[in-house]
Amino acid sequence: MVYVSAPGSDEPSVPPAQLMVKQFDTNGDGLVQRDEVKSDAFLTEHFGYIDASGDGAVDLQEYNYVRNAGASGYGLTAIRIGGAGDRTATNVAYMVKTGGIVTVLDPVTGEILKTGRIEKAIEEYFSSPVAAGGKLFFVSESGKVGVV
Repeated sequence: MVYVSAPGSDEPSVPPAQLMVKQFDTNGDGLVQRDEVKSDAFLTEHFGYIDASGDGAVDLQEYNYVRNAGASGYGLTAIRIGGAGDRTATNVAYMVKTGGIVTVLDPVTGEILKTGRIEKAIEEYFSSPVAAGGKLFFVSESGKVGVV
């Protein structure tokens, strides 16, 4: 798994995909190309990360995935990787935020698949969870261990 601990918020910090396309899609193809965002420092800096497919264009699904992932509060995002071939149908992304709220996302669309709370662990999370035996172990800032 890949784990990232970073600040976020309860609401996405970037505008909806439709506004981004309306503002930057100068050729009208419904995608945003790298050369179309040169005037925007954030999109220019993060274009390679947002363009998950690596095809040189950002589509609505790619943009919305990154946009929705930022709405997590301070906490941790975990992405299961590995295997062979296209794993997008079987992989999920895990996020945990303040209060022990765990969210499971579809890694392609950013759709929320499941949300729950780590029992008796309503606090801050900054450390990486550990996956073992088909379970995820989360350790809070005070050292409480939650198992999902």
